[in-house]
Amino acid sequence: MWTHPVIEPLGQSRSDADIIFDLAKRIVPDDGLMQKGYETAVDWILKPSGLTVSELKNHPAGLDLNHLKKPPFANTRRPVFRRPRARWSSCPLC
Repeated sequence: MWTHPVIEPLGQSRSDADIIFDLAKRIVPDDGLMQKGYETAVDWILKPSGLTVSELKNHPAGLDLNHLKKPPFANTRRPVFRRPRARWSSCPLC
């Protein structure tokens, strides 16, 4: 669902996305995606799903996404980081 602000930002206030993209343009000026702006970046994020920002804007009440396939994930049952098992003790100092 794509939403629009209820009111325009007051005074010098800006949306979080505007602030983040302005910072990104200054920090990494060679990043072509950041130079193109927020909606282009969201399109890039949505690309695997086949959706676009313009499609979301055309359906303000939302879309039925049941037709979309879930993306393949790596085996998440295997722990990525090995950690020692917790030891339980009734002694608060142990």
